[in-house]
Amino acid sequence: MAMIINNFENITKSYDFDCFDLDGEKTFVEYWQNGSNKNVNLLFIPGFMTQSSAKDDWHEPICAIARQWSLNAYALRWNSGKLVTSLLGALLNPSAIMFDFMEKKKVADSISAMLDEHIRIVPGNVIIIGHSLGARMALNHYIRTNDSNKVKGVFALAPAIGRGFVPKSRKTKPFVFYSHDDDVLKAFSLIEDDPLGLVGPNAFSGMMGIDVSHLTGHLDYSTQLRRLFSIDWVDEYMTELSNGIF
Repeated sequence: MAMIINNFENITKSYDFDCFDLDGEKTFVEYWQNGSNKNVNLLFIPGFMTQSSAKDDWHEPICAIARQWSLNAYALRWNSGKLVTSLLGALLNPSAIMFDFMEKKKVADSISAMLDEHIRIVPGNVIIIGHSLGARMALNHYIRTNDSNKVKGVFALAPAIGRGFVPKSRKTKPFVFYSHDDDVLKAFSLIEDDPLGLVGPNAFSGMMGIDVSHLTGHLDYSTQLRRLFSIDWVDEYMTELSNGIF
């Protein structure tokens, strides 16, 4: 059965479809925080090599954003790889991390094609915050859906996806945070030209680009998250979404 798991109160809620099993690892939605707004929820999708560290690195920043707008907070846990495993592999083969990234990119694309199956167990409408490969998943899901979908807003932090990505024309536009100082995505550019999280969207892409080069690199988004969401137009857009103005 698919599950929303609450590790903080030891509560498990089961639903009527299977968790997806990719590479021997389950993909599931984890409940992080309760909010008074029952109509709109926040879903966080972490990126590469966060399988064992997503909660440590992201739980408090994501919950702080959820608290600010009184939202329930959830996270999609997926087989993103473990930092220790990748670093051990890199000791034997310096190219191992790049190969791991390519494999996890395929896993991310497989999950994004089935993301609705996870999103539908989150009650009410959904705002997604995704980082790196998690942002790739969110944007790939966005391009497959229309305005009637439960996902009403996407905030893509350092998306590991090529600039050639073109979203559908919808009422809500994805917000893309990018940094020219993102050394991780500079390496990723060897795999996919012009990563969106490095170069930003072009002026006619239908996306809202936010250059945060002066604030953050790839690994700093979690510590800078509250600052990023205090930017005036981000704050205003998040307020509209949380109030059900889509």
